[in-house]
Amino acid sequence: SHKIASGILLQSRNEQTSDNIHMKNEARIPRQYYAKGNYFTLQNQKQPFARLVYPLPDPRGGLGVHATIDLSGSTKFGPDVEWIDASVTNPYDIDMNVDPNRAKSFYAAIRKYWPDLKDGNLVADYSG
Repeated sequence: SHKIASGILLQSRNEQTSDNIHMKNEARIPRQYYAKGNYFTLQNQKQPFARLVYPLPDPRGGLGVHATIDLSGSTKFGPDVEWIDASVTNPYDIDMNVDPNRAKSFYAAIRKYWPDLKDGNLVADYSG
């Protein structure tokens, strides 16, 4: 019975220590902020690229809107960086739909390396 009592006491102390460590570490864990990257697909215009295009990184965050060619030969542009409102604390609450209004900034970014991109030829595709 002495062994059982000391085992229970030891377990209780370990749980208290574990709880204290958890509480102290929780205060040290930095707040997470979320961002998503949006992609647009080129339509109604022949893409001029035979290889991937990577522009210089965006100083506000991200690697810049680049051009990729998928397995079907379609050209996709992205990702941009869309910072998620700080009130969102659960990543499952992020709306993963691409806002078509973001196309304006895509046109500006893409035209830095492909000035012949025509208006209206980008379609919202996916985000991640």
